[in-house]
Amino acid sequence: MKKLVRVLAAAAAMIGAAFVHAAAQPQVVYLTWSITVDASGSVTRLDSESRLGPELKDRLEREIRSWRFKPGAIDGQAAVTESKLHLALQVTPIDDGRSSLRVVRAGTGGGYGKMVAPNYPEVSVRARRQGLVLLKVRYGEDGQVSELAADEGAPYADKALVDAAIAAVKRWTFTPEVVGGRPLAGVALVPVCFGLRGTRFSPPKCEWNRPGESIAADGDDPTPAFDSVLKLETAVAGRTP
Repeated sequence: MKKLVRVLAAAAAMIGAAFVHAAAQPQVVYLTWSITVDASGSVTRLDSESRLGPELKDRLEREIRSWRFKPGAIDGQAAVTESKLHLALQVTPIDDGRSSLRVVRAGTGGGYGKMVAPNYPEVSVRARRQGLVLLKVRYGEDGQVSELAADEGAPYADKALVDAAIAAVKRWTFTPEVVGGRPLAGVALVPVCFGLRGTRFSPPKCEWNRPGESIAADGDDPTPAFDSVLKLETAVAGRTP
């Protein structure tokens, strides 16, 4: 799974695939599946896009297959829907290498295709400016960006950082949802976090509020917010797989 872009001065970097590993403290990991749901709302296909051990993969996918979804529709009729399932999972070590799991958040929608890392503007580096740029992106049925701008509800961001994020993201592609075999245009909120490297600099606060959620996503949260046709009807936050 490709994560949110965190841009560092002198080294623009995209964080790679998420995976679960033993740790002394609870941690949140971010996982993605390609998912297909039939017209009745039942899961018929799950393909993990994250690195998972067989035991954990089976455990999570058994849980996900028990969830109910509302598929997209064509001419008012429910149809087979292909989407992405984005899962935030808290992992708490117990003992003997075992961990307890708790679902923090689950969302559906499109996915990232090709991504280009933004350049950190020299003017922003000299001025020691950091922070979050939150972009509202519209993309077509082919996954190509058709329109983008800073989201109106986003925190203030330095204009040079906004321009750098827009210049990069306009070259991205997205994976559209597919309903009844037909790909759909979509909308996504995409976070880009700019941070300066070095002990003199505190990590930037890249929190942002997802539509309809009271808990802010932090700067390590890779998941964009998609306007999804596939709806998750089961209340899963707080559940233990």
